[in-house]
Amino acid sequence: MDTALTSCGRPATVHIQLPPDAQAAGRARRTAARVLSLEPGLCPDPVTEDLVLIVSELVTNAVTPSASGKQVIAVLTWKPAHSA
Repeated sequence: MDTALTSCGRPATVHIQLPPDAQAAGRARRTAARVLSLEPGLCPDPVTEDLVLIVSELVTNAVTPSASGKQVIAVLTWKPAHSA
């Protein structure tokens, strides 16, 4: 289950339960893009694209060895540089 997303300059954390299959990377990518879109002025598009790609690669690497059917949980935290 995804946690609620809120930011307004505050850290945002999302816990995503991912299926141990090829759909996991896409779901993680979409969620990362949603988290980063909360503060578009703080994360330029090229940086967002790079971060979404990194999340996708990390999830792909985590899911591939878990072909045994084990669930993968990803935790994404976005902390804007100016947050306290």
